This record gives sequence, structure tokens and C-alpha cells, in this order.
Amino acid sequence: MKHRISNSHLSVEVLEKGAELCSFFDHDHGLELLWQADPKAWPRHAPILFPIVGRLVNDTYKLNGTSYRLTQHGFARDMTFELEEKSDQHIVMSLRQSPETLAMYPFAFHLRVSYLLIDSRLRVTYAVENPGTEPMWFSIGAHPAFHCPIEPGKEGYEDYELRFERAETKVTHLITGGLFDGQTEPMLNGQDHIPVSHELFAKDALVFHQLSSAWVALQSRVTGRGVKLHSPNWPYYGIWAKTNGDFVCLEPWYGRADDTTANGDLTQKTGIIRLEGGSTWSAHHDVEAM
Repeated sequence: MKHRISNSHLSVEVLEKGAELCSFFDHDHGLELLWQADPKAWPRHAPILFPIVGRLVNDTYKLNGTSYRLTQHGFARDMTFELEEKSDQHIVMSLRQSPETLAMYPFAFHLRVSYLLIDSRLRVTYAVENPGTEPMWFSIGAHPAFHCPIEPGKEGYEDYELRFERAETKVTHLITGGLFDGQTEPMLNGQDHIPVSHELFAKDALVFHQLSSAWVALQSRVTGRGVKLHSPNWPYYGIWAKTNGDFVCLEPWYGRADDTTANGDLTQKTGIIRLEGGSTWSAHHDVEAM
């Protein structure tokens, strides 16, 4: 089942499975911007990554001497969320622990995902509550995929570029088998854009640490149409595509995959968030039609 919200600029649809955004329609230009999950390339739209981002060494972590199995990006993307609130322009979906999640992740939690339309932007807010008395550890990330090209026939994949709010000097952190291998490659050397090509993603995602830009855009050089994702202060940023898919994912993260040398202790995992008992953590990003 899915739920719809809209205003004069945008219509948005959200699935109950995974609280996953499945449509981001720009009324001003008559364009569907979100990838429509073609299974021949990639069968998802915009999965929510929780309680981990990326892959663990051997898909396993340890906590208090016990080992747990947890596969790439965690379980939230495959769980059914409950509809908690809904109005014409706002929807809140929620997920709590269950016997199934406790077998993989031994914490009580309450994850709320809020979608709010603000003119030509969609604000996505993630709130993680720890209802227990002991600390819990988690990561969370967004993984929305956007059509590239948006208007096939008028433009091609390589008519697009990734634009950054400001010039960046950054390396991309390389991935082997879903894990960071300690290698880097130069990617941005005082530039504010990267031309898009399928070859750009031949080695997996581009992964940046601590971008200074508050937004990254996927934009056509032909029509100027595209999408801008605002995520100031998110510590990690992934940009990914399949070499046989007509989409690009813009992915702000609080957390990342393990290093190949990680010791498996969840409390020591790079990028992990510690949330005290009785506390709530939240962050948001905005998706803007251009």
C-alpha cells in the first residue's frame, strides 16, 4: 500500500514497505524525477538505510560478547511501517522493534520518517528514539535514485552533471566487496561539478567525507532540469549508479560501511551514533525540484 501527499508544485507517494519514497512528481514541469524501480537495473526507489549504512565485515557485528548477523544497509528498507500521521502535505511513518528485528539488532527503538511538502521541496526527517535505559548504537542514511536522463529523447545520460554548492577538494574513498579498503582516488580538485557518465561508477559509489557543500544537484546541461538534495552537516555522502541503469542516487549518510580491517565491535564502528536511553536523535534533508 502507498500514501500520497501533494501541493501545487509536487506530488509525493510513499510505500508502507520501508516507508520508501516511490514517486516525486514535479507539477511545474510535468516530470517524474524519481527512478521507478525497473528490476532489470535496480528494483528500488529510495530505500531507508537503518540501523546500519553499507556492509559489515562478514555481515556480522559483535555487542557485549554476542555476534549478530545483519546484512547490507540493515532491515528497515524491507519492513512494513505504520502510518502514524497524515494530512494533505505531511505524512509520518513509523517502525518499532519486533521479535524479528531483535534477533538481528537487540535494541528497542522507535523510528519515525516524516515527509513534508514545502513549496517545491520535500523535507524528509528521520527521528530515532531510544525508549530503553541503556545506550543504543545506530547509523541511518538516505538512498534516493533519480531519473537520468529525466526526459529521454531530449537528452542523454552524459548530458548530466553533478553540481556542488561550492568548489570542493575531495578524494573518493574506494570500496572493495562493499567494504572500504583504505584506498582513495582524487575526484574534486577545486571544482564544483563532475560530468556524469556510466564509467564514473565503474568502481562502485563515489564516497565523500565531510563535504563543505550544503547541497548536491543532479542537473541536465541541456534543459537545466534536475533535482537538488540539501543535506548540510551530514558527515558522509555517497553518489551511486548501476552501469546499466538510467538513474543516479544522491545519498547523505550518518554512518558508512565497515573498513576491511574493522574488528566488528558495533560500539567502535566508524560513523556509528550512540543514543542514550530515553533520548531522541533527528536529522533531515530536503529534495528540491529544479
